[in-house]
Amino acid sequence: MAMDGKNLILTCRCTGDPAPNFVWSFNGKAVADKANKCEMVDSMDGAIFVRILKLMAFAETDYGHYKLVATNASGEAISNMIINPPKLTGKPVVKQVDNNKRAVFELKYQSLVKCNIIWMFNGQEIKPGGRIFMDQAHEDDNYVAVLEIDGVRMHSFFWLPAWTVQYILQASLNIVQVLAQALQQLN
Repeated sequence: MAMDGKNLILTCRCTGDPAPNFVWSFNGKAVADKANKCEMVDSMDGAIFVRILKLMAFAETDYGHYKLVATNASGEAISNMIINPPKLTGKPVVKQVDNNKRAVFELKYQSLVKCNIIWMFNGQEIKPGGRIFMDQAHEDDNYVAVLEIDGVRMHSFFWLPAWTVQYILQASLNIVQVLAQALQQLN
């Protein structure tokens, strides 16, 4: 799997004698070449057969279950891929504790894999260390990302409740990166 700009490229590499026939399906339905949307390319890499499925202008409706079946007289090989973005499972929770000296941000999301959470403030990535603590835990079917800021103080003439914090969920599946963004205005 690889993202090529706004296109998604799924690649199958296999060996076989005789040469295999390839059939791609999406959510149980056969995939066919379609101008400006879907393209399939066959090639060879030495003795390895390569079948590429390129989805142009990859969109939310393209998330789902992709399956490739390679068959020849000797049998079949099947490859399954589920492409599913992380999803927020509620609003972020913001707490001020220790007499408003520490801020705690909690973000719950569903994902097949643990996401790389990037916390940002005023367009700059927030890094852990010093007064900043970050962690993630797995609870039931969700992950919980936590950002804690100790020693909360005035910043740019506004107290913490006036901050706008942006967070980005980034799931890395091989080379594929699926992003979901949201803004939270703290009250």
